[in-house]
Amino acid sequence: MLLPLVFNNIENAPPTIHQDDAGGMPRLVPFIDPEKRAAAVLERARAADPQAAGDLEDMHGLTQIYEMAVAGIRRVITESLPVSDEVEVTAQRR
Repeated sequence: MLLPLVFNNIENAPPTIHQDDAGGMPRLVPFIDPEKRAAAVLERARAADPQAAGDLEDMHGLTQIYEMAVAGIRRVITESLPVSDEVEVTAQRR
C-alpha cells in the first residue's frame, strides 16, 4: 500500500527554507507543524491500538511535566547568576 509511504515521507521531510520578508534572514522551518504531526500520529495509533495510544498520551503528559520542571530549575539557576552590566556583542553579516 502506497499511502503509509506517503505519510512517512511527508512526516519525515527535512525542514524547508522560509524567508518572512525580502530583507529578512532565511530560516529553516518544519515541513509540517510538529504539533499537527504529533496529533496525526496519535490518531493513527489510537485507531490501531487504543491501549498503546493511551500510553503515548500518558508519556506526553510526563514529558510536559518534566519540561516545566526543568524550565523552573533553569530559571532559578539563571536568576542566581551575577549579571554583568557590560556585554559586548559582535555580529558579522556576510
